[in-house]
Amino acid sequence: MSKIIQNPVIKSIIAFLKAIKLPGFRGFSIYDLFEMYFKGIIEGALSYRAGSIAFSFFMALFPFLLFILNLIPFVDMIPFIKIDNFDQTFLSYIELFLPSETQTFFTSIFDDIKNKPRGGLLSSVFLLSIFLSANGVSAIFGSF
Repeated sequence: MSKIIQNPVIKSIIAFLKAIKLPGFRGFSIYDLFEMYFKGIIEGALSYRAGSIAFSFFMALFPFLLFILNLIPFVDMIPFIKIDNFDQTFLSYIELFLPSETQTFFTSIFDDIKNKPRGGLLSSVFLLSIFLSANGVSAIFGSF
């Protein structure tokens, strides 16, 4: 590696990149930014950060899905929103994604959710999904 850096062409390129100071980066040169970026890739810091962001948003996905499913009985109560055969349309759409063994299991759960509106679960799952998605946004800001 040191022989490559001793090359006069590489030395002049490095000197040129060190001379360019970017505004707003507190005196960092382009060379310093590239060095930090590639060092982060080699040491794996970027993949750890990306993994933490993905995990945070993945954790927020399930409470959001529970919120959407628990919202269904309350949408049917609104008089000016009328969707014809909403239950059958929704179930046929979901059955496209589910394996055949889980379709009967999900149908019974969906019927239970549809027939028994749960306002407490709706609000708690909403707050949990907001908290976990805010955690994901915080992970993004912390990573950058």
